[in-house]
Amino acid sequence: MPPDRSNPTDFVKVIGHDLNAPLRGIRMFAELLESDLSDRLSSDERHLFDQLQAGVKSMGDMLGGLADHARLQRPFSLDERFETGTAVNRLGRELGCELENDALPDLTGDGIQLELLFHRLIENVVHHSGLDRPRATVTSRDEGGRRIIVIADRGAGVRADRIAELTGVFYSTRKGHLGLGLANARLVADNHSAEMQIESAENEGFSVSLSFPLPPAS
Repeated sequence: MPPDRSNPTDFVKVIGHDLNAPLRGIRMFAELLESDLSDRLSSDERHLFDQLQAGVKSMGDMLGGLADHARLQRPFSLDERFETGTAVNRLGRELGCELENDALPDLTGDGIQLELLFHRLIENVVHHSGLDRPRATVTSRDEGGRRIIVIADRGAGVRADRIAELTGVFYSTRKGHLGLGLANARLVADNHSAEMQIESAENEGFSVSLSFPLPPAS
């Protein structure tokens, strides 16, 4: 079935797809041109190529965030088994974040959405910890009928009075970014009846607590 362009979710998906195609072309031609001219580029010209590649990556990240946001509005399943520990350890390796974690329990929900949730939270550590080697701890416990998973780092943190803004759509502390990472993480939590709580203080680290309802006893 073709996308319904009158539907905001489908509209964002179509626009993201249509914009990604020329963006991939710009990236490819820039890489080819830089490769062909590599031995003739001055330092200033090389800097311009670096800026071009950074701009293309930033735009790609923006489109990816919009696509994720649209995808999270669509129907989803809540009965899939999600292997939390396997996913978290793999994401840590892929994103370059050193993780110290418990044997994390599996969750039940939409696998694609839960993958996105932990991807965005670990990515947040990488981008905002202020550490040369980003690292975080991931712990879990069952308490009061809830399954609680906490991702915490000891990096730069943020001022306490800015915490409420962090999960807002289009709010970012990074120049050239839409600010959809934590907003999308919050939306995944909401879709799974989970509570997401952020605690931080400047120069005292950053932690995100996810509190999921425990699955019914079998």
